Amino acid sequence: MAGYSGKIGEFDSMSETWPSYVERLEHFFCANKVGNDQKRDALLARVGKETFGLLQALVAPTKLKDKMVDKLVETLRVH
Repeated sequence: MAGYSGKIGEFDSMSETWPSYVERLEHFFCANKVGNDQKRDALLARVGKETFGLLQALVAPTKLKDKMVDKLVETLRVH
């Protein structure tokens, strides 16, 4: 996205662990001064369709927009 420093690609479990991805994402948020209110949406926009679908299934029937970013991160960590 224009205006951001650095780039965060989709999460790929074949090349990176979830904790490593989350740590890189936290640095991306910090470097770009992404506020707490935008972190969930930034995460969901970047994780990729496979991880997005998995998260939808794991939190159903709750909608992803109704979860805090830390809960989504923890849900995937536990999974």
